[in-house]
Amino acid sequence: MSRARLMFTAALLLLNAIAGIPVLAADAEPAAAAPAPVPPTPLMAAIDVVLQAEQAQVVGLAAQLAAAPDDAAALALHRAIEQAKTDAKVRVFGIQAEFARREGRLEDAQRIEAAIAAMGRVEVPADVEPRPAPANTADGR
Repeated sequence: MSRARLMFTAALLLLNAIAGIPVLAADAEPAAAAPAPVPPTPLMAAIDVVLQAEQAQVVGLAAQLAAAPDDAAALALHRAIEQAKTDAKVRVFGIQAEFARREGRLEDAQRIEAAIAAMGRVEVPADVEPRPAPANTADGR
């Protein structure tokens, strides 16, 4: 991936992270009589903690990516962002499995844990057809 593309990705990640924060203009007035927010369920509160931590980590890494000195550093930071997002997904699934177990939904917990175990694993078909060697090279590679 080119450095320009990595920089563009970093900028998009920063915008995405910042876009979720509501901002009022200096002359704008808040909405009158807004309904009281409903407190989150314990499950959603636990998930929200993970997502906020992930967002903070990604914003920090994206800022570093925007200032990366070379392509190798930019690629390493891009991979760190991907890993942070994957780690957050695994933690969210783990929280969901834990709550399912607590609530006695053992089959749901097992399905979620199986999904966690399958993350990142590539399924290779058992019946792989042999391909003929290319004719345009001397050693068949």
